[in-house]
Amino acid sequence: MNNNQVPQNTDKGLKNILLGTQMQKNTIAIIAGVVGIISLFLPYAKAQAFGFSQSVSYIQTGNGIVLLILILIAMGAYIVRRGGIGFILSAIAALLTIVDFMSIASVVQDSYGIASHGMGAYLAVIATIAMTVAAFIGANSIINNK
Repeated sequence: MNNNQVPQNTDKGLKNILLGTQMQKNTIAIIAGVVGIISLFLPYAKAQAFGFSQSVSYIQTGNGIVLLILILIAMGAYIVRRGGIGFILSAIAALLTIVDFMSIASVVQDSYGIASHGMGAYLAVIATIAMTVAAFIGANSIINNK
C-alpha cells in the first residue's frame, strides 16, 4: 500500500447493515402488531355454566378500543421508522394488556372454573410484549453501534 493512498470509508456499508437490521426489527414489531390486532377480535374471556357458554372479545371491553388505537399508531411509527415512539406506545399497550390479563386472572381464580381466559387474552399479551421487545432491541442496536 502506498503512503499516499487514503483508506476507503466503509461507514456506508456498516450503515446499510445497521439500517437493514433495524428494519428487520421493525418488521418483527409490525408482524406482532398485526397478531395483536387479530387477537382483539378473538375470545378474550369465556364463562361456562349449566351448559351455557358466553365469550367476550377484547374489542368489546372498555380498553379494547384504546389498545387498538395504541397498536395502530405504534405500527405506523414502526413503518415510518420512528422506533422511539413505537417503543413507548408498545410499552403502554403491553402494560395495559398485562394489567387486564391479571384482572381477568383474579376473576378466573375466584369463579371456581366457570370463567377462563380465551385465546385472545394470551395472544394480546404475547403480541404487545413482542412489539415492545423488538422495538427495544432494534433501538438498542442502533444506539450502541453508531
